[in-house]
Amino acid sequence: MIEIRTQLQPKIHTEDITCNAVVVCKGKNTKLDFHSLILGKQMCSFVVDALCDYPTTTIDEYDDYFKIAKDHCGNFDYTIVIGGNLPLLSVSDMQNLVQYAIFKNANLVKFTGGYVVKNSYLKNTANPMCDNVYTQDFEDFYLVENKTQLRQVTKIIQSRIIAKLDALGVEILGKVQIDIDVQIDGGAVIFGGNVIKGFSHIANGVILKENNVIEDSFIGEGSCLSYSVITNSHIGKNCYIGPFAELNGVKLVDNQTIKGNKEK
Repeated sequence: MIEIRTQLQPKIHTEDITCNAVVVCKGKNTKLDFHSLILGKQMCSFVVDALCDYPTTTIDEYDDYFKIAKDHCGNFDYTIVIGGNLPLLSVSDMQNLVQYAIFKNANLVKFTGGYVVKNSYLKNTANPMCDNVYTQDFEDFYLVENKTQLRQVTKIIQSRIIAKLDALGVEILGKVQIDIDVQIDGGAVIFGGNVIKGFSHIANGVILKENNVIEDSFIGEGSCLSYSVITNSHIGKNCYIGPFAELNGVKLVDNQTIKGNKEK
């Protein structure tokens, strides 16, 4: 009988039980590329990051998930096989999933997007049968199978980024795009229309007025930017950039003023 889980089971000690994971970066019935970018990061990389507690392999070809598990189970007690199109997953989601499988002593746990399989069972059966279905943390187990769903999870992830920045004391005044790997220090003020990409770092006290595009750049403490494009650059402290400045590969010392060729 399949058991439907409705409440999270208590955590147990799992130090002596080993688990690995395989992330399948190609779908069976979808043309969507699981390497599609979400705010500067490949969708499948979100899944890999959520599995950071477990040795993880990625594969770019679709195959039967049980065959994949058998091919990659090694000497581990359990193997997770999961699609690379669940970018909302967190580390705790995957910890809870594995703890559930161990607590239930399950042979095969089905969840949205994959399975957790006990390898001693898998190696000795020709036709694996699911004995548990995991439904906890349901909202995070969100499959992205088309561009509409990709846009939806992008909005969710962006809202999570903004919530974290708000907790750090970053003031965001309008609609912005901030990539996942951007670092923004508390005390920064960001107006609407700003796009901050790549591995940019915005220091404490920076004011980004409307409609800047910043990519892979450092903006020093107390600087102010307006209607400018900054790429692969290092801007010192207390600089004023813009409006309509374009800087690429530039390193500015502190207390500089740079204006563009146009006036607003």
